[in-house]
Amino acid sequence: MGITRSGIYKRTLTGRKRHVHQKKRKFYVGRPPANTKLVAGERRIRTVRTRGGNQKRRALRLDSGVFSWPSECMARVTRILDVVYSPANSEMVRTKTLVKGNIVAIDATPFRNWYYRHYGVNLVASESKSADTSAKGKKGDKKSKKESKADEKAKGGKKTSEKKGKKEDSKKESKEPKKDSKKDTKDSKKEAKDTKKESKKEGKKESKKEGKKESKKEGKKESKDGKKASKDAKKSFKSSKKGSKEGKKTVPRTNRFGKKFGAGRRDFKGKIFTGYFGTVQKQFPPAKPVPRLRAMKWRKREAQRTLDANVQAQFETGLGRLYACVASRPGQVGKADGYILEGAELEFYLKKMEKKKKKKKQ
Repeated sequence: MGITRSGIYKRTLTGRKRHVHQKKRKFYVGRPPANTKLVAGERRIRTVRTRGGNQKRRALRLDSGVFSWPSECMARVTRILDVVYSPANSEMVRTKTLVKGNIVAIDATPFRNWYYRHYGVNLVASESKSADTSAKGKKGDKKSKKESKADEKAKGGKKTSEKKGKKEDSKKESKEPKKDSKKDTKDSKKEAKDTKKESKKEGKKESKKEGKKESKKEGKKESKDGKKASKDAKKSFKSSKKGSKEGKKTVPRTNRFGKKFGAGRRDFKGKIFTGYFGTVQKQFPPAKPVPRLRAMKWRKREAQRTLDANVQAQFETGLGRLYACVASRPGQVGKADGYILEGAELEFYLKKMEKKKKKKKQ
């Protein structure tokens, strides 16, 4: 028997068994669940043929999706970072399965960038919060330093005992009688002979090298002189050409207002801006201030700007993640799209998540 979606085999409301009056049909067929897993950097989708030659896209592994921001009427493709809460089954959080209705944590960077371009407000972690985190880190460092000092004191006794033992060994070695001096004299004579032979060989090699160097220097000097002569000839030829051009009279092209063509363009090579009122030196590449029209738009939008306090807190935590709800069915559509949680819905799910954390601690 296969999986069936028919209601024939179910009991009635009162608990009576239904009389099955027909065999199973193809249109009652059911298939095993997709159990779409969240795997970073992997996307695995399979197509399934359905009734009428249609197709279902069964997602087995996903890592991103299109998430909308309802209050701002915009959407962006973002990474899904983690499955945070599942109203259907808490086992889906442990196994990281993506199902419609699950609450996930998504990457906030594309939404933060859009918010800055649209309103001119940078939703970055505030300095006070970053200072708190650094202070916590410093406290932890102090504790570790105290522990390390205690360890060093414990090890100090061992090190001093080892040093004393080494000093005693060195004194004993100095007191021992020296070996015969005859062997030392023979060794010194052999070393003197070897040094004489090596000095002779080195002298011969140095004389050969000096001769080669002198010949190379002379060849280089001759080649340099030849190059200089050729350069001088080219310069004289160019100067003669310029003189001939200066003799001819050229009339500059102008437009109907009497202005020269090309005036007002930026000369990128010379880093000069040529205008109608002379030339002005400018930096290159030029600084990128906020355009005037964009600044005007930001001022108008500031009056209409509203941002949920909980959403702003998520932006400013520094973790760079937002809570969102999966609205599509990954097992049928092959996508894990959804929307960012806001307002009362976000508060509801935040309370649920806090309760679960407390239960785990207990």
